[in-house]
Amino acid sequence: MNPRVILYPDSNVEKTSPNPFIRDFKNHLRTQDLNFIDNEVGLHPILFLLKNIFRAKIVVLNWFENVPTYNYGPLQFAVAYFLLLIYKLTSVDVIWFYHNKGIHDSKMHSKFGINMALIIERKGLKLSKRVISFSDEVLNLIPEYKHKLSVFYHPVKNNLQNNNYCSTNYDFDVLIWGEINPYKGVLDYLEFRNEELHQPKILVYGRCVDENYKEKLLKYQDDNTHFIFEFIKHEDIINLRGKVKKVLITHLADSVLCSATLADSLSYGYSVIGPNIGAFRDLSNNKDVDVETYDDYGQILEHIGSCKNDLDYSKFIRENSWTEFSLKFKTLIS
Repeated sequence: MNPRVILYPDSNVEKTSPNPFIRDFKNHLRTQDLNFIDNEVGLHPILFLLKNIFRAKIVVLNWFENVPTYNYGPLQFAVAYFLLLIYKLTSVDVIWFYHNKGIHDSKMHSKFGINMALIIERKGLKLSKRVISFSDEVLNLIPEYKHKLSVFYHPVKNNLQNNNYCSTNYDFDVLIWGEINPYKGVLDYLEFRNEELHQPKILVYGRCVDENYKEKLLKYQDDNTHFIFEFIKHEDIINLRGKVKKVLITHLADSVLCSATLADSLSYGYSVIGPNIGAFRDLSNNKDVDVETYDDYGQILEHIGSCKNDLDYSKFIRENSWTEFSLKFKTLIS
């Protein structure tokens, strides 16, 4: 029988997944006949780990370092640290996903919370059997764990409708999409762009739960900048494909290594402009997709002008699908 596996965070993934990555990951891992311990009753993810502390042989941890920054941070830190110690003592195989190089929006958290997060990360990296990341940059961040590090492209779905979208009749030069948070740098870019002589036409489309941040963004609404503060659906992204020239990702460089928005944008066949960091830099060197990077906002305009209308993303999507990733992951943990 395959060893029992727990995937964190799992708060009843079939109904209320805390993150699309977890939902997609678990659904595809099921096809590999992994023996999951499911959080069927919807326990708090860390309580679920605690309840099943002696049942799993493999524990897959995603964003576990963030635990001390949540509600009741010191208490969650204590439980998380205790769990890591028990996993070490009971020879549980910990698979640590290194998603980010820092806590997003770290200025919103206490210094104490950030320091506790670093302690959890160091402990998790040290005792893990495998470390997985979606960017080569991690090799420079944790070189001491190179021997147990595996790097992949972030897995992508296949949402391609048509590979040839290049035209001269776009409504917008760039689309900024997805949930809008301060660490994604949208406000920072708009503040810069407001001073430029030539301003690209921008559509910002995504939910923004921070009303104060939303008000700051709306100050830049004008003929060149349009906001839709709603959850963007699959069909909306498809329908916009011929109306916007490129996707612009403005994530701040201090915490980001990869981006689900980047992977999802490629799954629809979009050309992408992003910061010269992490997976953005990695993919800018991949000739199967159109990803261009900038070192400063002033370089974005020059990237908007180009368009690779003959590029077929299907090979990249096929080789980096969720199915392929789940196969590779099972091989790693076997």
